[in-house]
Amino acid sequence: IIKLKMKKNQFITILLTVFVTVLFTLIILPSCELIFENEHFDYSEYDALNSVEDSGKLKWEYWYGSSDDETIDTGIEFIYDENKNLVEKQYRHFYDNKPTSYDIKEFFIYNEVGKLTKMERHIAQGTDDTSFLLIRYSLYSYPEQGIKMETKFDDTGVLKDSIIFNYNGDLLISEKHYNQDGYWEMNYEYNNSGKLETIFDSFTNRSHKYIYDENELLVKIEDWADEEIKTILYYEREQKNNVLIIRSHRDQENEPQKNYLGQTKYVDGKLYELVHYHPGFPGSEWWCIRYVYLD
Repeated sequence: IIKLKMKKNQFITILLTVFVTVLFTLIILPSCELIFENEHFDYSEYDALNSVEDSGKLKWEYWYGSSDDETIDTGIEFIYDENKNLVEKQYRHFYDNKPTSYDIKEFFIYNEVGKLTKMERHIAQGTDDTSFLLIRYSLYSYPEQGIKMETKFDDTGVLKDSIIFNYNGDLLISEKHYNQDGYWEMNYEYNNSGKLETIFDSFTNRSHKYIYDENELLVKIEDWADEEIKTILYYEREQKNNVLIIRSHRDQENEPQKNYLGQTKYVDGKLYELVHYHPGFPGSEWWCIRYVYLD
């Protein structure tokens, strides 16, 4: 009888331990499923063009082998000044999900009115994180309203590219490049709502046409060359509560089985995860990025 009571007590103890462990996991530990069960979020104006810049100030960008992977391979930390200007990007290696050594550092310098004037990229030398080598830099100027100029140099100061950006308000209208390949430009056209309609690249002589549905949500991008469509990139969306998932593919719209090229996930209106599928192995994830914001 004593032995039976001991076994019964041990069994009850095990059950209580399992119950408490499960309860602690559900309540205390972060869960990818739990964060997707909040109240409904209005995504009526969201499509694949909603980017990181639309979501807020980045704190970290984490790179994984796939969306199922919980181990961070590499990451980028974003550092800001008191005016919320980005002043440094640190490309870090990770071990046991903690940042370790540096790979690259980028520095951003602003003028007295908060406009970017210089960007430098340095690569780490050795493993002591104290020595970095300048590998390239860019200078920025603003000669008149709506015009931004960027000149790119290598580590020796040799000019590699000059770009003139032309804006109409916040909308980029054109970018003109002058480099060793000669002159070429990209032109951008928008509809009456300010949605991107066409990008023309004079270097490749190709156009990308953005097609929207009746709610002005992006449904496909047509790649045009020689007055005909070469490829079409389709977008489809799925929403559950506060999560919006947008997938892209090149299959016909009525194909039952689609080979996805990418997947974008938004949580509470912010771009949370970006998945890219391997072009040579349909259905196999190539890499995954997750974003963490300042607020």
